[in-house]
Amino acid sequence: MGAGDSPPSPRWQHISWSAPLTFQTQGAAHRFTRVAWRGFLHRAGWLTAPAHAPEVHVARAGPTSVSITARAHGHLLRRAVRATVVLEDAATTRVLAVHTVAADGRRSDFDLVSAGAIRWRAAGYNRLRQRGPVSEPAAVEESG
Repeated sequence: MGAGDSPPSPRWQHISWSAPLTFQTQGAAHRFTRVAWRGFLHRAGWLTAPAHAPEVHVARAGPTSVSITARAHGHLLRRAVRATVVLEDAATTRVLAVHTVAADGRRSDFDLVSAGAIRWRAAGYNRLRQRGPVSEPAAVEESG
């Protein structure tokens, strides 16, 4: 079963009772038009989606602030232009903040409520707003 290949809900099945053959024909046409087209677009999207997570560096900038620097990998449409970084409490995995930064190597500083141990993960987005792979969780480096 492909994406969007489920039958309509009972509210939209009026014709199924009055003209079952027409209902079956419409369902078959839906499968080979809309569902096939969405499947094609989904597979074509893999040609432009970022293939690698951006290189991200997250460090303490102060007792309750962090600095984020991101550099992109890839070429043309597969190149990430932004990186979204999720900061989590290391003990509870509770999300503390989500920040999106340009993947151009510039440093961005952000205030953070927690002063405890923090870990982060990141993903890059290209100009078409397609997300690339998500990085593995990493600990925030302490300033010093």
